Amino acid sequence: MLLRLSQVDAVWPVVRSGRARALLDTVAQQDAIVDALLWPQQLSESTLQRRGKRTVAPAHPSDGLQAGRRQVSSQAAMCFLVAPSVDALAATRTLTLLLQAESIPYHIYPIHDYRELENLQCGGRSVLGSMDVQDTSPLRAIVCVNCGAGVDIAALLRLPEDSDLPVLVIDSHRPYHLRNLQSAHVILLHDSDVFEVQLPPSGAEDALGQILPMDPEAHVDDATSSDLDTDADTSPQDARNRRRRRRGFGSGIQRAVQRYYRRTERAASAAGVAYALAANLNRADLDTLWYWILAVTEQFFDRQASDTACYEQIVRCIREEWKRIISRLSTDDDNGDGQKDALAPLEPSTEFSLELLRHWTLYDSLIHSTWLASRVQRWRQEAERSISEILALLGIPLRESKQRWTHLAAELKDRVRERLIPVLCTYFTRRESDAGRVRTNSRCRRSAIANTLCYESFVRRFGAHRGQTVSAADVVLAAGALLDRGHFWRAYALLQCRHIDDMVPAFELAKRSQRLLLEAAVSVLERRAYTRGRHAWCAMLDGPPLLAAKIERKLHLQRRLALALGDWFYGTKRHPKPLWLIVDSPQSEHATVTLVTPQRSASEDAVSATCAECDLRAYAQTSATAATLLAPAFHGCEPVQASLGSGSVPDLKDLLTRGLSARR
Repeated sequence: MLLRLSQVDAVWPVVRSGRARALLDTVAQQDAIVDALLWPQQLSESTLQRRGKRTVAPAHPSDGLQAGRRQVSSQAAMCFLVAPSVDALAATRTLTLLLQAESIPYHIYPIHDYRELENLQCGGRSVLGSMDVQDTSPLRAIVCVNCGAGVDIAALLRLPEDSDLPVLVIDSHRPYHLRNLQSAHVILLHDSDVFEVQLPPSGAEDALGQILPMDPEAHVDDATSSDLDTDADTSPQDARNRRRRRRGFGSGIQRAVQRYYRRTERAASAAGVAYALAANLNRADLDTLWYWILAVTEQFFDRQASDTACYEQIVRCIREEWKRIISRLSTDDDNGDGQKDALAPLEPSTEFSLELLRHWTLYDSLIHSTWLASRVQRWRQEAERSISEILALLGIPLRESKQRWTHLAAELKDRVRERLIPVLCTYFTRRESDAGRVRTNSRCRRSAIANTLCYESFVRRFGAHRGQTVSAADVVLAAGALLDRGHFWRAYALLQCRHIDDMVPAFELAKRSQRLLLEAAVSVLERRAYTRGRHAWCAMLDGPPLLAAKIERKLHLQRRLALALGDWFYGTKRHPKPLWLIVDSPQSEHATVTLVTPQRSASEDAVSATCAECDLRAYAQTSATAATLLAPAFHGCEPVQASLGSGSVPDLKDLLTRGLSARR
């Protein structure tokens, strides 16, 4: 069932009642769902009416009566299935705040892999087993956060077809599984008012979205089959023609399904949808807005948004919401005791792409910046020499730059904010001149640096002192470092910390991850552990063994490493191609594959790496060999990464060398 973002406030009655059919009471929503499911080029009018009736209404009046008699226990809890990402954590935190206001209990389960659904326990009982009997289910609803959209979630949860237990799916991954769109109790919260793709009939894919070998006789629609079989006593030639038409109809459906599932993309963040629900319920505040900011910042850092313009548009929307909330709080303060805080707890800011600058030294932040490392293209001792030259152009002594940023003099901080972009422009121009290259126009150079080095974001203060300030990027990096080490609940608690001292250990862990990222990038580039295939680059991190062992299970860090390597490749190589990063530790039986693709900026002639345009599922649909090797990508919540067996790595490298390409 498809629910538009503008109708997201209709979800709350479903949560209160615990009934999926509560959404089917209004005619407008029925029309929206039917319109989204139309496939006019293949199905007859009778089939469309039958499909629409099956989708938007109970099959028999008794079913609706039985659902109406069902009473949800006051102790029935919500079940959250949460993917390990900052966006999912932020959305879950927003939704749980709404549930706490309604005194509705809930359970949260981290989900890295859909095979983990078998082991879910709720009150000592299996969650899947407790849903077999509809009337005795201890659950009010199931909410899938950043997971569940690309799979048949009802089949994986073993929900009966006549179940009325609502399953809410808030997921930014696309495409949707076709059976989710046709299910009466799976509710997909869509971020657009127009479904741009015509939907083929389901049946050619399994529960995980993999295309199955298709039998043309088994997938012909009833109405179409009756048209083809009008006369049973036909000649052999007519029978052969009829079978040929059936094969053509079946292959046409399969091609349409393959094209549909190859349109991989990322949509609005799950926390943004959760914030829309809170805003429609008049419960949006600075906390829920902060969670939305964190989710958008993660999409920006992991390049999950379509482009920079999309991120800037979302930030403008967030600024409008911030102004509305701040003005309301100011009015409340004026009507109260008349006292106002000197500094707002949340306010916009312009940030540099220098990781953890507020919690590091200026020197360390520059030398460990992935933005600067991919553009300076010098490593180890040469990188230190480049940073010293940049500091000299800034007029900041080396000794001062190695002080903690919060202890740095105010005039030096202002100098960095005002002069860093022109200094970098001068530095890169001088490098081109020393190398004998054609000098780039300084105005274009400065514009390119400003567009990539600076970005609009928000900061949050935990006290009256300006040193007690964190940016959204700081929290995202710290939460990602915690998730990489399996500390799901510590990352969840980090988002709701009220004091900066509680966040310091997470920031130290993020610094360690940043150093590890640069060390791994240096290892790949200096060892030249990359090969060029026909349609892709393949980077291999399998040594030194200690380094590979440190990074093998850190999925967030591997994704950022692949993006950094992609920026380096796209900045130095003439023909940008998708980059496959394979992390294979000699001490482990599994290897992790991460895919990033090139994206050309619309505002400038530059190519950067992104995780938004293509994922491993699109490559798995290209051949039988690719489907076998990349089958684990369908089990994970993040389809740009997959955990393969170490024995599959040589076959994958050989396939990339021969030319594996995703046809869009």
